[in-house]
Amino acid sequence: MRIEQLEIEGFRNLSGVRLGFSPSFNVFTGDNGVGKTNLIEAIYFVGRLRSFRAARLESLVAHGRERALLAARVVWPGLSSTVEIELSVKGKRVRVDGKGIGRIADHCSQFRMVLFTPADVDLPRGAPLLRRRFLDRAIFNRHPGFLAEAMALDEVLRQRNALLRERSSAPGPALLLPYDRQLAAIGARLACARREFTSSVRARFAAILEELLGAGPPGDLHYRSTLPGVDAGAPPERVAEQYLEELQRLRPRDLAQRATSCGPHRDDLEMLLDGRPLREHASQGQHRVFVLALKITEIETLLMLGGARPVLLLDDISSELDARRNEQLFTYLSRVHSQVFITTTAADQVRIPGESGERLDFVVRGGRIGTLRH
Repeated sequence: MRIEQLEIEGFRNLSGVRLGFSPSFNVFTGDNGVGKTNLIEAIYFVGRLRSFRAARLESLVAHGRERALLAARVVWPGLSSTVEIELSVKGKRVRVDGKGIGRIADHCSQFRMVLFTPADVDLPRGAPLLRRRFLDRAIFNRHPGFLAEAMALDEVLRQRNALLRERSSAPGPALLLPYDRQLAAIGARLACARREFTSSVRARFAAILEELLGAGPPGDLHYRSTLPGVDAGAPPERVAEQYLEELQRLRPRDLAQRATSCGPHRDDLEMLLDGRPLREHASQGQHRVFVLALKITEIETLLMLGGARPVLLLDDISSELDARRNEQLFTYLSRVHSQVFITTTAADQVRIPGESGERLDFVVRGGRIGTLRH
């Protein structure tokens, strides 16, 4: 798939943006704070109908505006569509070829996107939430139905925690039990999906990391869950039974802490180098190569599925990688044949092999974007 055209009005600091894109490399150069990341966010929103910055919807609308508008022409093999999105304090309205959409998951399932931001470089040392979000985005690209599970889990957790925080009186078992049952069923399916995805990519990830590091120590991935039975490989049905028992056992602690202490929201993706935790035993350079290998693995798992190739969104990654890793990344991307959107503060950092006729350069200044002519 590819984004053929994009119009933006009143989205963060971007207005009057009307662009046509190369089917290969699109490079956006500008100083920090001029709107480059906002552009990547706008493209991501077209496909995901949400921000990767976890921003409130109203914060996406430019100050002083009542609404923001996005309109994109999207092309798949043998098919093209126009996606129009209106954002306001009242919510979002989405139309595809002039018609409203059904389920959000159905819309998002058509868009394969891989996002790489500077925040991803902090994955090994950052909070577990970052690693869970990375894992969930990767799974959703392969299994669109996963989005509905993740959204359902968030809602049940929100309701259960709200009940635990009631200060008038402690909720009794009869009040908590319906939420416990929902949380056990949904949480078990979600945690097992994360476990299966991690297991399915481990071997390929290790091979990619070895290629990037050379004769370095081996890397590995493990999904570590707080749910009983997940690490042991139990099926979702058995995990749900054990998780329900665990929720009931931990009820006194949850009431005391006024929060749900066990569940997929407390799990983590463990990253290992030579059998030891990466965050404790690796150099900064090894951290960055590890994350680069993760992203390449994510791309390759999508390519193996066949069908439309993913759109790749790289926000200011060249500044986070040394010259050798930059070269490795762009050499790899040149072989993928996907549409790529790259932001940078220095266009000469983006060196794409064999790029004649494939690269289109843009300049970003103060929320305005123009095409560079070579």
